[in-house]
Amino acid sequence: AEGRRGDGAAPPTWRVHGLTTMAEMTNKHVAAVLEEIAVLLELSGENPFKARSYTNMARTLEGLDEEIATL
Repeated sequence: AEGRRGDGAAPPTWRVHGLTTMAEMTNKHVAAVLEEIAVLLELSGENPFKARSYTNMARTLEGLDEEIATL
């Protein structure tokens, strides 16, 4: 398959926490990504309420009984 650059290269494989597809991501994986974003926002001096919203969403996902992939 031709890549986006039009040079015949295959498109890059994106990996998030070692996973290659969104279907592989569990609530735990998504929560870890959200927590990481929250930390990065805090470290960059972003609005603390914005960072806290990511942390709160991570906690909410961890508490769900159903995987978000099935919603």
